[in-house]
Amino acid sequence: MLELEMNQFDFDKVLVWLNGSFWNLGMPFLTTQLLLGIGLIILVILMVPALNGLTLGSRGAYGIGVNVKVAGNVLMGIAILCATGAVLVGGAISFVGLMAPNIARKLVGQRVTYLLPTSWLLGCCIMMLAQFVATNAFGKTALPVGLVVSAVTVPYFIYLLFSERVE
Repeated sequence: MLELEMNQFDFDKVLVWLNGSFWNLGMPFLTTQLLLGIGLIILVILMVPALNGLTLGSRGAYGIGVNVKVAGNVLMGIAILCATGAVLVGGAISFVGLMAPNIARKLVGQRVTYLLPTSWLLGCCIMMLAQFVATNAFGKTALPVGLVVSAVTVPYFIYLLFSERVE
């Protein structure tokens, strides 16, 4: 049996983090995450040619000179680090990472050169809107950001599940 002891304040912090929140993040932590994020963005930008090739499928990418195995492994590592950073900062609000690229793809198409910046900007806009609504919707009572993000993105996710054909 595992037993965990913590004071009420720490327990409340963990509970808020699990629900998704930007509450109580210090500048040293945010600076570290910002530097990590900038490094990952640079890596993704360097991988844009491979990403564009991979939109053709494995054979198409291989045919235009993309090392599919290496590109896939590098991109998987970048994705894991991005997801880890998102969860470290805001808890369980990284669900927006599933929605922003799908919405962006509907807006700008498959070309990665346009899709990546649109996804990033759309994800930031969704999070800023969710944070604004979470802190201002009910006066002095703040909602968890994760709840607002889910309320905004889950209906679109359900729409995608029922409308998109799996290939």
